[in-house]
Amino acid sequence: MASGRSTNCYYYCLYEIIVMNADGSGESALPTGFADAVLFGDPSWAPNGRTIAFTRQYCPFHCDPPAVWIANLDGTQLALVAENAANPAWKP
Repeated sequence: MASGRSTNCYYYCLYEIIVMNADGSGESALPTGFADAVLFGDPSWAPNGRTIAFTRQYCPFHCDPPAVWIANLDGTQLALVAENAANPAWKP
């Protein structure tokens, strides 16, 4: 299971992707290596269960266009899939 969670809402909110077991245990943030002022959302599991796609948007004072990224659950193999895109979904 994966969801987005907002944190650090002072001037802006940071959103991170939270990964957990179906029963809610084992909660951890997907390590992406991006700095502050980055919004994450729309997590979508790959059919193999080892990769997740998500929307990333940089918002320091104004927001750049969103982009779709993929990563392994440990944050490795981070790759840009599509610019000016959001709401990723996997085809079976």
